[in-house]
Amino acid sequence: MGVDTVEKGKNLRKIGIFGGAFDPVHTGHVLSCQDVREKFSLELLLVIPSYLSPHKIPAQYASYKHRLYMTELAFAQIPHIQVSDMAAKRSGYTYSVDLMHEVHKLYPEAELFSIIGMDSYIEMPTWKDPEELFSLSHWIVMTRPGYQMKGLETVFPPKLSCEFEYQESLSYRHASGKKLLFQETEFMDISSTAIRDKLSRGEEVSPGELPPAVFSYIRSHKLYEKPSVADADRRKEVDAKNVSR
Repeated sequence: MGVDTVEKGKNLRKIGIFGGAFDPVHTGHVLSCQDVREKFSLELLLVIPSYLSPHKIPAQYASYKHRLYMTELAFAQIPHIQVSDMAAKRSGYTYSVDLMHEVHKLYPEAELFSIIGMDSYIEMPTWKDPEELFSLSHWIVMTRPGYQMKGLETVFPPKLSCEFEYQESLSYRHASGKKLLFQETEFMDISSTAIRDKLSRGEEVSPGELPPAVFSYIRSHKLYEKPSVADADRRKEVDAKNVSR
C-alpha cells in the first residue's frame, strides 16, 4: 500500500524517512524505527524499500516484490509507521535526494527527519548530491551502544564538513539549519547480511532476529537458500527450452 493512498493530504509537521534494501527486513529494523519515532516525536515514519540501489548488486538479493511484501508484513499494525512503494514508481536507481523531493511534494509543510545506520552515514559522501541532502532534511544516525563514534571531519570531505558546526550531545548543525544527530539504540545488533548468510548455508536463524511473519514468508518462498545442483540443472533445462521457443 503506497504512501499516497494513506497519509497524503494530512497536515503533518514531523515526518521520518527510513529507506534501505530490507533484504530481509529484521526485528532490529522494526524496533529501531519504533524507538526513534517515539524519541523524536515523529507523527509519521515512512519506511521505503529501495527499488534498485546504486550501492548494491541486484543479483545477490531478493526481488523488490519480495522485499516490499516482507517489509509490509514486518510493520503491519504498527501505529504511525507506513511502508511506501514510492521507490518503485521511479525509473532507475533509488536515490535518497530524489525520494526527499517526492516526500516534500506530498507534505510541503512538514519537517523531514531521515534515519540511517552508521554504515550508511560513512557512505554519505558518495551519495548523489550530498550537499543538497542536508538542506532537505535533518539526519538521525542510529548507533550501537558503546560504538566508537567517527567524527564528521573524518567521514566527510572538507568541502562538506566545513558546512557543519558542532553542538552539544553529539549533534551538528548544517549551514541550512538542518541537524545531524546521533542516536544510540540497542536494537541495531542484527544484520541482514548475517541472516542471508545463515539461510544460504542452511543454518537456523536465531529467535528474535526476524518477525515471525517475515520468517514464515522467507521459508514458504525459499528465499536466500543456496540452490542445489539438481535445482540448478533443472533451471538450465527450463532456460534452454525457453530459448528454443
